[in-house]
Amino acid sequence: MRLIVFAVSAVSALFAAQFAVPVPAAAAQKLSSAALDCVRDTAPAALRASIAEGARQGTDDAWDAAEAKLQPTVDACATRFAVPAEQRGAYTTFGGVSIVMPELAARIRRAGLDPAIADRVIGAGPGKPAPDTSEQAMGLLVERVIKAYQQSGNQSLGTETAALLGLYSANAVSYWYLRSQLGE
Repeated sequence: MRLIVFAVSAVSALFAAQFAVPVPAAAAQKLSSAALDCVRDTAPAALRASIAEGARQGTDDAWDAAEAKLQPTVDACATRFAVPAEQRGAYTTFGGVSIVMPELAARIRRAGLDPAIADRVIGAGPGKPAPDTSEQAMGLLVERVIKAYQQSGNQSLGTETAALLGLYSANAVSYWYLRSQLGE
């Protein structure tokens, strides 16, 4: 149980930082897949690694510093796809989260685990409702993700791996929530 509590607390700062930018209730325009994927697809590899490290650190300062490095790429994509000004904050956050997701999935695989287990528990994705982003729902989700890994034969998850799974869960929720609000 201490492992689950640790993982939940490890993602709280990151999750709060990612939702500091409100998404307009009714987006001015729905962005295309190309617009949504532009930041992730055009950011250089070194920048993607820096963004993932900022998220891994899990502090507001680290996330803010990572977003600042990403801003020129976000601005170029926002200009290219005419992202409205009222959506730029959420678009910036989404760009960072879309970079972090594959980096975290790779770290989970390097830890000898399959990120698909977390994805099944999270239950978000194309054509599914936007996930609940409340802190309480997030805490319960992280608990369920860790329990699913333990039930699949990974009884001895260390605190670093549990924190990684919590971070991945928070980012997956952020990703699918923002994608549903900004686009498709």
